[in-house]
Amino acid sequence: MPTIRPAMTFLAALAVLLISACGSGDNDTTKVGTTVSYPTGSTDVVLQVESCCGYTSMEYQLSLVPTATIYGDGRTIVSGPVTEQYPPHALPNLLTGHVDRATIVALLNQARADGLLEPLDFGEPPISDYPTTTVTINDGTEHTQAVYALGVEDGEHRTALGLTDAQVQARRRIQDFVTAVAEAAARDARVAYEPQAVAVFVSPAPNSVIDDAVAPGSAAWPLGDLATLGAPLEFGPYRCGVLTGADATSALTAAATATSITRWQSAGAEYTIAWRPLLPDETTCPGLGTGPRLGAAS
Repeated sequence: MPTIRPAMTFLAALAVLLISACGSGDNDTTKVGTTVSYPTGSTDVVLQVESCCGYTSMEYQLSLVPTATIYGDGRTIVSGPVTEQYPPHALPNLLTGHVDRATIVALLNQARADGLLEPLDFGEPPISDYPTTTVTINDGTEHTQAVYALGVEDGEHRTALGLTDAQVQARRRIQDFVTAVAEAAARDARVAYEPQAVAVFVSPAPNSVIDDAVAPGSAAWPLGDLATLGAPLEFGPYRCGVLTGADATSALTAAATATSITRWQSAGAEYTIAWRPLLPDETTCPGLGTGPRLGAAS
């Protein structure tokens, strides 16, 4: 059992410095200064922060959505507030908004100034069950930084973590950047995100319930046979399929009143589903955290 529960901490809000830069007539790329560019398409991820997985269930990990995403056209998608209820809603609360070009330019220049476009050594504290924070930065070339147990370097156990001063400073720089991206993405995100596709991770319902005091409830699956949906994953009893169009609308409507432990009735059997709304750049079943996408499922 873990001695410390996972936590992803965000430092106090950073003011985002708006930096002007020369533009480009290219429809696909916006120039930042004279050497940095970023893709401007509506499905081009320019900045993204996600955290996985820590001491959490597989179903929770399968349904995780990045904390904040900023696309090339300025669209943002963030994880919104959730109620402290059990069982939680089946679908995550995702909000969408928009940032201007100057904000994207400022964030990319902050990343460059802080050395986040180069490989960094963040160390790996000898503690278990914490999440890994992954930051994606796309200035025309995609850069990825992954930090295990981000935030513990400033906690009461710092002296036992074995981190060097350089590693602590690198962690603080990327924590500041994570805060800046999250703050910028969430600032104008007030509209519910309406996904055009959803991944459903299906597994046979367990014989027993997690909490005898909480009834899981049941619902009729509105589409075909869950036993044959999508394709099996390489781990666990899960299958994953991606629903689009009218099928996605029908499934998401059914999920709107369901919870994470609802038992879905299909062809005489019961199943549980981990729901993962797909973001604009996603077309297949997402992988776990920094792992590969599970592209075999469709």
